[in-house]
Amino acid sequence: MQSNILGRTGLKVSRLGLGTSEIGLNLAINDYKIISDIFNFALDNGIDFIDTASSYGIGEQVIGESLSHRRSEYILASKTGHSIFGKDWNYDTIIDSIDKSLRLLKTDYIDIMQLHGTDISSLEKGDVIRALQDSKAEGKIRFIGYSGGNENAYWAITSGLFDTIQTSFNIVDQYAKDIFFDEIKKRNIGLIIKRPIANAVWGKINNPLIYSHMPNYTDEYFERSKKMKNLISKLNYPKDNIFLALKFTLYFYHVHTAIVGTQNISHLRNNIKIMESKQQISQEVIDELCRIWSDISDGWEQK
Repeated sequence: MQSNILGRTGLKVSRLGLGTSEIGLNLAINDYKIISDIFNFALDNGIDFIDTASSYGIGEQVIGESLSHRRSEYILASKTGHSIFGKDWNYDTIIDSIDKSLRLLKTDYIDIMQLHGTDISSLEKGDVIRALQDSKAEGKIRFIGYSGGNENAYWAITSGLFDTIQTSFNIVDQYAKDIFFDEIKKRNIGLIIKRPIANAVWGKINNPLIYSHMPNYTDEYFERSKKMKNLISKLNYPKDNIFLALKFTLYFYHVHTAIVGTQNISHLRNNIKIMESKQQISQEVIDELCRIWSDISDGWEQK
């Protein structure tokens, strides 16, 4: 498995990471064997970066139950402060959330704790960031990250306060490449990419609603895919659309790790196979996808 150093954290991480939103939100505790098989297969095949969040249903709990005995074998990232809970996120609620995550994950420390979609006004108040800084000083977390997009992510990137940034980037969502990549590289921030295969919408003739628990951005990605697909030329595009999507995202050296979630071990096997393949996308295809995005993406915000 290819690996990278995650920016100034110095952490060595697999270039393919494992996301847990699908597992956490779509499966149940009685699916334990399916979940455990996926997690352990990932570790056994070189995936050593696992990303979760307090808002991902049973995500943290099943990581703790399945992998706590292998804690030294992977880098663990979680998230706190998501607005879907309707909480007034402040210093105390962030501290409580971190402590709960540690209990569920059955670990003494979390490698990266990320603020999850926190907006600029909340970031500027400073108390949620201070909660992470104090938790780091106590050894509960090792590094401080931010997960989000658009102007909120830009604030986080340029603030100098975060060791890592997690943001969307893929064929149909190239905003980060144009706005964030150079700023992130300049500051040696670790870059974690979410949604690197664009929710598997490329080339679909009907919306598969793969992420039915979060349909809004899936629908948007599907519409973008149709518009972009109509403009591609007769260049030699790979027939495997997942291969195309993942290889496109990982073509950019700025990307330290890209997290792909699944609740299907066969999909995980295929993702690993893609990573092991020496076949690449042609430069002409990369250039065309970037050009099409630039030509038609006016008003397309990061999802």
